Amino acid sequence: MRAADGVLLGVLDDDPTGSQAVHDVQVVTAGDADVYAAALAGPAATCFVLTNTRSLAEPDAAALTGRVARGLIVAADEAAARRHGGASRDSVARRQGAASRGPAAGQGGAASQSRRIQLVSRSDSTLRGHLMAEVHALHAVRREATGTGFDGVLLVPAFIEAGRLTAADIHWARTGSGLVPVGETEFARDAAFGYTASDLKAFISEKSDRTISPGEVRSISLADIRRGGPERVRDLLAVVTGGAWVVVNATEYSDLETVAYAVLQAERGGKAFGFRTGPSFVRALAGLEPRAPLRGAELRPSRPGSGANGLIVAGSHVAQTSRQLAVLRAEGRITGVELDVPAVLGSTGAREVVAGVARQVVDGLSRSDVLLYTSRAVATGRSAEESLAAGRTISAALASVVGQAVAPGTTVAPGTTVAPGSTGAPGSTGAPGSTGAPGSTGAPGSTGAPGSTGAPGSTGAPGPGAHPAWIVAKGGITSHDVAVHGLGIRRAEVAGQLFPGMISVFRPLDAAPEAIGVPYVVFPGNVGDDATLAQVVQIMHGEAIDEWC
Repeated sequence: MRAADGVLLGVLDDDPTGSQAVHDVQVVTAGDADVYAAALAGPAATCFVLTNTRSLAEPDAAALTGRVARGLIVAADEAAARRHGGASRDSVARRQGAASRGPAAGQGGAASQSRRIQLVSRSDSTLRGHLMAEVHALHAVRREATGTGFDGVLLVPAFIEAGRLTAADIHWARTGSGLVPVGETEFARDAAFGYTASDLKAFISEKSDRTISPGEVRSISLADIRRGGPERVRDLLAVVTGGAWVVVNATEYSDLETVAYAVLQAERGGKAFGFRTGPSFVRALAGLEPRAPLRGAELRPSRPGSGANGLIVAGSHVAQTSRQLAVLRAEGRITGVELDVPAVLGSTGAREVVAGVARQVVDGLSRSDVLLYTSRAVATGRSAEESLAAGRTISAALASVVGQAVAPGTTVAPGTTVAPGSTGAPGSTGAPGSTGAPGSTGAPGSTGAPGSTGAPGSTGAPGPGAHPAWIVAKGGITSHDVAVHGLGIRRAEVAGQLFPGMISVFRPLDAAPEAIGVPYVVFPGNVGDDATLAQVVQIMHGEAIDEWC
């Protein structure tokens, strides 16, 4: 039905971990409608845009979400024009300019194409992120393009493979002690995005500052899905109006597939929906079948001159990650290199810390795998905004270390397009690396982009770069910043996952030369058990493991 109706899928991913359930789709970091259109032209008709908005302050996250959504609408227009005889670059540019100017100018080509693309705000399956601000931004963009907002917004946080399930409107997370209501997990105590409710109707009310009551939130139950099938779900969606929130219960992929089919039926009847989801519903919307986990030759680097050892970069600070790091280090086959967080956050000494750590990474990779990790004490500020700012600074320093160690010649020239979450808006020509901008590439006091010869506080690259056989990035914000600012990745293909529906492997397509052909593993901070990181390293070396999931 999706192919017959020419429906495209644009996924605004607030960190790079949202592609865990899909394969053979492209992810992009550049804010360029032409790049989006190229991705949408692929067989899956799906484009993931890595916005990294979970690392930004709320106003910046909302603004970036709006800019990317407009670009996706323009890209859908361009992709449709290509299928129907092509369109000139000038005509596409005129539509892009119209979309960026807002309601009056955006009513033309963009309006017709807004019905051709579903916009998904993909976020955390444990409910962290700028829920209300980002959904409101998508509403605003749709109003600009069509004159009306969404009839409803589906909240579908399920991540089936990771044990994030919704039943009776309660969202659950699988832990070592079994399924636990998500409001009782460590994720609910997040310094920036904490919450108390596990009931998703109450959660929406909580995040709306009680402007939405739980009673105003609709729900599609497991009974609706399994007993009534697509027709029952379609009928429920057909009466949703006014942008109402709709909680979707799901414990199996068949639940999600039923809802995805019903959505398409309702849209045929003239309804329009936005989506706030975890990873699994994206696969259902895209109509993709599962793929077997990647192994062996599928994970070998294609870059000539790659070494035999790999680099693991861990910035995630959740307890789950710390336990995984401990298991990996206990095996004794790895060189650990610590990035001292207090020193990075201090007003002086950051340049020496970053440059010194980069030299240790290069030296270590000549002998063994290297684990680059942040010191484990969690750096929090006096407010959620200060905590996010500290996280950005730490992540920028990690990306700088990787850039200096692996891709020391990488630079982002002023005037080039800047990736989402960096100093400029997608599609803008702002100079990267400016000091103190939300989501900027540089640590405080820096004047250059991580990975360049003037990286944050650096004194230059530490000699010839290392050539890892593969790179694993642990943590959503970390994996984004290392990819974009450390390795210069603008576009990549999701080859698949290391476990069923979990832990994606990217193949960089447009990146620093040193990154092309090097498998890039995106490992969320909040998935797997204590041994999973060690298993990932074994898999990347071609060793057999006890399969799970």
